[in-house]
Parts: sequence; structure tokens; C-alpha cells
Amino acid sequence: MDGKQLTRAMLDALDEETASKLFNTDDRILYDYLDAAAEEFVRETKCLHATATITTVADQQAYDLPPDFLGLYMKNPRDRFFGKYYDGSCTTFPALCPYEQIFRENLTDALSIPGRFAIIDKAAAPTQLSGTTSAAGARAAGQATLTDSAALFETTGAVFPRDRVHNTTDGSSGIVLSVSSETALITALFDGKTNGYAKGDAYVITRATPKQVYLVAKSKTSGHTLTIPYLCKPDPVYSDYGTWRFDPVSCRAICHEAAFQYANRKGEYSSADRHHALFNLEVTRAKNERAGLVIQGGRYRTLS
Repeated sequence: MDGKQLTRAMLDALDEETASKLFNTDDRILYDYLDAAAEEFVRETKCLHATATITTVADQQAYDLPPDFLGLYMKNPRDRFFGKYYDGSCTTFPALCPYEQIFRENLTDALSIPGRFAIIDKAAAPTQLSGTTSAAGARAAGQATLTDSAALFETTGAVFPRDRVHNTTDGSSGIVLSVSSETALITALFDGKTNGYAKGDAYVITRATPKQVYLVAKSKTSGHTLTIPYLCKPDPVYSDYGTWRFDPVSCRAICHEAAFQYANRKGEYSSADRHHALFNLEVTRAKNERAGLVIQGGRYRTLS
């Protein structure tokens, strides 16, 4: 289901014709509710995965994870979460441990191959990125392209989907949907005059605050790779044709959960409970299907 279908399904669940009758505004709040419900579905079912590849830097101990990181999901035979470390010739599998353990050990010598790591909140607030558009980007089907020929969005700028974007000239704000290139972002803007970009518009991007991988000691060598398989947030769907990686049945259940969140906030508890129950039924079905795949994959033995 795409963005148009998702917002329509949520409105149908709430027995409303348009978003304006609910919020006296555009579809942004609908998308916010849908996004929160989709993230809850992922947390409950553990169904969406991604991989972060981190390159070590000498004398560095903490490394940022992508802003769509929700948590680790892959465990070793000892039931511990782990990552994969490659030093150019050998692969090892460092395990997750509590940050408190690393803090107490207080290792001062750098290590070439870390045996453990923790996941921590990044202490420093993310920096903002600002600039001026070098080309126009009109809004179409809910999306607008931000182009800045002087930007380095993929490297130095390090912009990610889900970062927040503001067109301060237009007065609109929204979300980064994808990074097209070093100089272009696909965004969704709301609450402005045109919800797009004219050439010369000023913009500000507020980065999401990431989690960090914190190694047991500083890296001794640059250029090694640490691969972290993780449970990820769903793609941000804030436009007409944006889609999630869920099947349609799950999407409809997520729409009911979004309706639950809205109705619950409004104090309409009886209808809210009905929507939440439909969502929970789909969560249970998805968990059972996932458990069946795990058993078929041989992780667990079944008695004949």
C-alpha cells in the first residue's frame, strides 16, 4: 500500500472523509500517526532488518549508527547479540556487553580486534546543516527535491532518511525521505506556501540523534570494518506513492493502530480498543509466521 492508500485506510477506519475534518490541516499528522504505528509493528514483530557497516578510525572508540536503528536482533549460540569484525584477513564476532562493564574495565590501550562492544546514546547533540538551494524543486505527489550543488549530503554532510528539513524561505517543514546523491535530497514538506523549493531558498536540516557502537577499547588500526545487523525503523512514508516493506494485510492493521492512537488521544476509548485489537491480531499472526520460519530454518528442533 502506498501513501495515498494508507491515509485513505486510516480515514476510513476513523469514518472520516478528509484529514482536514480531523486536524484542520494537511496530511502530515496522518502520516505521523501511521509512521508511529508502523514503528510499533516493527518493534513487536522484529520484521525489518538492515546492516550498518562501520569503518574504524585509529584512536576512536565510539561510532554512529544510522538513525533508523532500533536494536540488535541476531544472537550467537550463547544467546548474546553480536556483530562481525573484519581486519582485512580475519573475521571475528564481537558480542554485545553492558556499557557499565566497559566503563569499569577502563582499557586505555587501543586494541586491533575488539572482542566486545556496547550500544549507547550519543552524548553530543547532532549538528544542524544549513545551505541554499541551487535549483528549483516543485512539489509533486507529495515530494520535493532539495538540490544544493555545494552540498555533500552522502559524505561530509551525512544526511539520512528521517532527518528533519526546514525550508525557512517558504516557511515549510518536513522530513528527508531519501538521499539521491551528494547534492540532492527527496523530501516531503508541509505547512508552507508551496511546500517545495525555489532556487535560492534557505534550508536547515536537523539530524536525528543516533545511537552509537562503543567498542571495548579504542581502535588501534584504521580501515577495519565492523558490520552490525540491526532491527530498523520502516521507511518514512510521507508522500502519495511512498511504500513500506510490509504486505497489504499488515499495512491495514497498521492503519488501525494509527486510528487507535488518534482515537485514544481524543478519549474515544471504545473505538480505540477495537482498532488496537485488530492490530494485535495481525501482530500475533506475523509473530507466528516468523516463528514458523525460524523453526523451518533449523534454529530449533521439533519433536516428531
